[in-house]
Amino acid sequence: MDERARQLSAIAARLLEVPAVELTALNGGANAAVFKVTAGDQTAVLKAYPEIAGDGRDRRRAEWQALQFLVDAGVTAVPHPLVTDEASNLSLLTWCAGGPVTVVTDDHIDRAADFIARLADLRARPAAAALSAASEACLSATSLADQITHRQERLRREGVKHADFHHFLSLRQPRMELHSAPGPADAQPQPIRFWLPQRLAGGGRSPDLCRF
Repeated sequence: MDERARQLSAIAARLLEVPAVELTALNGGANAAVFKVTAGDQTAVLKAYPEIAGDGRDRRRAEWQALQFLVDAGVTAVPHPLVTDEASNLSLLTWCAGGPVTVVTDDHIDRAADFIARLADLRARPAAAALSAASEACLSATSLADQITHRQERLRREGVKHADFHHFLSLRQPRMELHSAPGPADAQPQPIRFWLPQRLAGGGRSPDLCRF
């Protein structure tokens, strides 16, 4: 066990108020380091979040608030928050037993759709207004285009100093068009069409189109 793991084990034991815990690293975390915590017959998940200095996004606080909101609303398909620690920038959540989905079935899709519909219903709750947006949340076609443009700009500033690479990026500037058709005054607005000129992994293909 390295020094970082020993530190996290000690913090987890303190927060769970137990003498010691067993810490097992889990794969799959993109930003946070995720561990399975075992203390006797108690099992939990520890999430150690990245530093927020200079970033402006408090991922730990945003996720903690969101999970509290969902649990208070009766949503059961999420980990329950156990304890969070601002000083060490980590949270302990309930353990959700399961495994990776290797074959997607209609039931999986139905469950995901039900969960999304439930989230949409919860937007009307007064407490929802106080929730922070997720890191790099894309809640509109405009925000999606802005995020892609921002990432492209970062690649230009910090990426590979190669002419072909920058030419590759220049061919993939997103653009949006709002298409409207003549109709009655009470007609539903037409969707925004969001164009990605080419797939990043498939130059020469037809433009990709997302509707919002």
